[in-house]
Amino acid sequence: MEYKLNFVEFKKDFSSDVDSTSGIYQIVALPFSERTCDNNVDILKGYVDYCQNFFLHSWEDKVTSTTQYKNRSLIIDLNDCQTTHIDKSTNYIENEGKQNLHSFFLDFLPFLPSLYIGIAEDLKSRFLQHTNINDDKSTIYKLTNNREYEAFKHCKKYFIWKEIPNRNLDTFNTKYRDVLEEFERVMIQTKKPLINKVKRK
Repeated sequence: MEYKLNFVEFKKDFSSDVDSTSGIYQIVALPFSERTCDNNVDILKGYVDYCQNFFLHSWEDKVTSTTQYKNRSLIIDLNDCQTTHIDKSTNYIENEGKQNLHSFFLDFLPFLPSLYIGIAEDLKSRFLQHTNINDDKSTIYKLTNNREYEAFKHCKKYFIWKEIPNRNLDTFNTKYRDVLEEFERVMIQTKKPLINKVKRK
């Protein structure tokens, strides 16, 4: 079986490349700005730090604990009973001369941390909502203006989708819609996207 995901750069200019069909989608940021850039390594380090910090804090909802970074070391304090120090890996990709690095990350976009995950009746309309820079609730506005997501400001972002074939969500029966919404919830709770927090817990 051939399994193909579609993707476009997460900019309003690319809305014409998004299908007006029902589908499941995610928004992902590359840990680089462009193929060659002087600050690619710094962007990558910030990306790794942010995502690791986020995922560590996500389990604090289940376990009473605190995590913090100091001098690129991670300090985890579990209920004041046990403190563990984990040194951050310094094995970052330092060789910016690798011509295929950008293409490599594009090939494996779905494996990168998700910024947002959703299901849409009309993917193009949803894409336009996400990329409306004048709407302070849109994803692009948050990524551009919210200091919480500053690590992704200079990263290239992509909108990835899988069409739900031969279907429109507004014609789905209630049972099928419930299954789709449950699947969306499972995706959000397992991948823990960084922005859409409502269904994450």
